[in-house]
Amino acid sequence: MITNGSYFTHVVGTVSALLSMPVMITLCQLQCIHRISDHFENYYRIFTDGSKEGNRVAAAVVHPDNTKCVRLPDTASIFRAELYALLLAIDVVRHSKEKNFVIFSDSLSSLQAIGGFNIDSDLVQKFLKDYTILAKNGKNIVLCWIPSRWNPWNRKSRRRCKVSTLCPSLR
Repeated sequence: MITNGSYFTHVVGTVSALLSMPVMITLCQLQCIHRISDHFENYYRIFTDGSKEGNRVAAAVVHPDNTKCVRLPDTASIFRAELYALLLAIDVVRHSKEKNFVIFSDSLSSLQAIGGFNIDSDLVQKFLKDYTILAKNGKNIVLCWIPSRWNPWNRKSRRRCKVSTLCPSLR
């Protein structure tokens, strides 16, 4: 189940209408972040990010216990990097004893591909398969889109992604 939360819609609309007013944006960001934190208080929070620096591509996942980054082939798209980061998050879920998870992604297109069961993508297929197995085993996983400019946790994953673009790529 992908949750886009109706209470986020108002804040997103407000922020996009107020782009020239940084103080209002900051207030909206804080309100949104606090609402997210309150809503998912008892969930294990996982943050994902994909990054492309020049022709180097990486995916990262950040959660309370660890941060993991993977360098992807130079030919990978940013969309593929974002999907791979979501797979890294699913791997965190698989190995955790927790039951409730929220995976935050700033990639609306990746979440839409998953929500629309876009089976043209091998990574979407793998995500859906793994997600289904984990859900059947009692894991409650919520996917949540959060714009990267609102995501204070994104800095850590983005920094890890940038660093991992310096590593040798996967073959």
